[in-house]
Amino acid sequence: MITKFDWYIIKKFVLTFIFILLVLIVICIVFDISEKIDDFLGKDIPVSKIIFEYYFNFIPWLVNTFSALFVFITVIFFTSDMASKTEFVAALAGGISFNKLIRPYLFVATLIAVFSYLLNSYILPKSNKKRFNFMVQYINNKRSGWSHNIHQQTSPGQFLYIQNFNVEDKIGYKFTLEKFLDSRLLQKIEADRIVWNDTLRNWKLENLVIRDFVNGAQNISSEKERLVELNYKPEDFGEKSTDITTMTDPELKRFISLQKERGVGNIKEYYVELYKRKALPFAGIILAFIGVCIASRKIRGGIGMHLFLGIALAFTYILIMQVSNTFATYSSLNPLLAVWAPNGIYFVIGLFIYRYAPK
Repeated sequence: MITKFDWYIIKKFVLTFIFILLVLIVICIVFDISEKIDDFLGKDIPVSKIIFEYYFNFIPWLVNTFSALFVFITVIFFTSDMASKTEFVAALAGGISFNKLIRPYLFVATLIAVFSYLLNSYILPKSNKKRFNFMVQYINNKRSGWSHNIHQQTSPGQFLYIQNFNVEDKIGYKFTLEKFLDSRLLQKIEADRIVWNDTLRNWKLENLVIRDFVNGAQNISSEKERLVELNYKPEDFGEKSTDITTMTDPELKRFISLQKERGVGNIKEYYVELYKRKALPFAGIILAFIGVCIASRKIRGGIGMHLFLGIALAFTYILIMQVSNTFATYSSLNPLLAVWAPNGIYFVIGLFIYRYAPK
């Protein structure tokens, strides 16, 4: 059963979390506005768009990205204050074990973690899409609409090449499609242009040269145009480095499966994004566990020393996480292991601190 002391901890946790969240959100928004104020004023962006299309989508992303850190700071802040007032001494003297004392902390941290996971996996992707569109339209304007030297496997034994592709016009130039059987080239189709047909949802090749290879002989023919089915849409030839954060979990899993089917070489960044959506919320639970073990002890220096130790641990965690994610993307390190490694390391640290906390 949840005791009065549990409710006391839960109430302080939730209220402090909301307070710290609001303070840090205001600080981050002020810094963000100061950075983008020239773009906002110089490009005459409507205030309604800045508020509803950018900041209404920026705030959820900010909160969710740093939710584990916010939880950690919250626990350190109010727990250290309780420790300085010897409230934990009274609780332990009253028969409440240290294990029961931690229980409400883990309860609230788990609720926040579940909400963070649902937000990150199903709600934020749609929000991110609106925020990215705003940035591209008004701030960055860096997307030229062109992709170059596209090499992809459309299906087993079939490969395409496009020299230049305009994503906005949905037209590609210098297209080649090659079909292989057991490393033996069967057919090579070359076309001056490839054009997406919105009505039929397929591709039209223009000015084709078809080369068929049979028993060492090459048969050459030509066609004015031909409709073909490819496992691609125009947006698939665009830049994907930021687009994966606009996909929900089911969409991202389907995208990874499709990329594997196409034979795309390095898809580790997609796995890293997928695993991070579970690992980061779980980190909040671990950091809350470490936070209460550190801050529940009354030490010389009080809340200042607790905050110093807590923030040092939190930023060390972020550093380890960034390094492991980079290794997972660009080396042979397994993405699942890399993403969850910081949680594993800090879980062990938490157990070590927990062993001495009751004393």
